[in-house]
Amino acid sequence: MAESYPEQVTLSWTEWTQLKTAWTAQAADLELLQEKLETLKKNSSGQTQTLLELQEQLNSSRTQLQKIKESLTNAQTSLNDAKRELDQSRTSLQELKTEVKEMEREQSRLQRQRDTWAVIAAAFICVSIAK
Repeated sequence: MAESYPEQVTLSWTEWTQLKTAWTAQAADLELLQEKLETLKKNSSGQTQTLLELQEQLNSSRTQLQKIKESLTNAQTSLNDAKRELDQSRTSLQELKTEVKEMEREQSRLQRQRDTWAVIAAAFICVSIAK
């Protein structure tokens, strides 16, 4: 029976960093174990079967670690995409704010012009009536 995994997993930045740190440490351990197995193979005389089994386990661990790395890379890509989209959204919002402020200034300017023309018209009417 195949296990199903969710398409997305939400992690905090701290959790993601911890996972990446753990992965890096395990990758370093695998490299060290590989070197030790190579040394044991060179110096071994009768333990070939055990060394082969250990090499298989090491390869299996390496495969699992590679899958984890791919998952972490996908998570990093998703985080980067989200950050980029957030930055774009922030930029769009800032542009919108600027446009709204400009429209408010324009509306205010037009209102002042209308008020000025209304005062001038009222003054002209008053002067005309007074004559």
